[in-house]
Amino acid sequence: MSLKFAIPLAVATACLPLASHAATYTETTDAGDLPGTAQVLTPALTLGSNSIAGTLTLTTGISESDMFRITLSTAESLTISTTAFVAGRNNFDTQIALFTSGGVGILANDDAAAGGAQSSLTTGTLAAGNYYLLISGSGRYATSAGGLIFPNYTDGVTDPSATVGPTGPGGASAITGYTGTSNEGGNYTVAVTAAVPEPSSFVAALAAGLGGLGLVLRRRRAA
Repeated sequence: MSLKFAIPLAVATACLPLASHAATYTETTDAGDLPGTAQVLTPALTLGSNSIAGTLTLTTGISESDMFRITLSTAESLTISTTAFVAGRNNFDTQIALFTSGGVGILANDDAAAGGAQSSLTTGTLAAGNYYLLISGSGRYATSAGGLIFPNYTDGVTDPSATVGPTGPGGASAITGYTGTSNEGGNYTVAVTAAVPEPSSFVAALAAGLGGLGLVLRRRRAA
């Protein structure tokens, strides 16, 4: 292989993990609200912007919750949000939460900003694997056998604009149901952004690509 082609190839190969794509998922049937009935989204989330579109159905003025199983093929951090304006969607007070593959809470948010109605949370780095994403109307709260999984403003302590962890009395156990009702519902779009690798990851990928270039050069010399 000519050196003038080998160097660009090595650099291009190193840059491949930085490619950003987009995937859109649509609720195909009514998603359940617990891990055993959650709608499974396939394929795995891609780097960049993903979105999930669905509807929280109101029955006699009371809304349900929707849960989706999402898959990360690599370790990455996520930003999950209903804050972006989408015509005819997110016109109600949303609430979102993220759970482990075992149904244990990770993070939840009611209002991204004080006085707002939309939700947003950003995770730390999550390991590759399955997670459960929950969207519901404000006022319907996830519980486990031990009680509330995430604290909320009804406890008189937690600011509803805060992103909180599973620090409620039931936070150490898997979700089993809900307490409270919500009259918030309608069409929604949840944006799920999977972060691209950090610069250190890029440097490692570049080093791997240049390592491959070195192998090509050594083979040329041997020949």
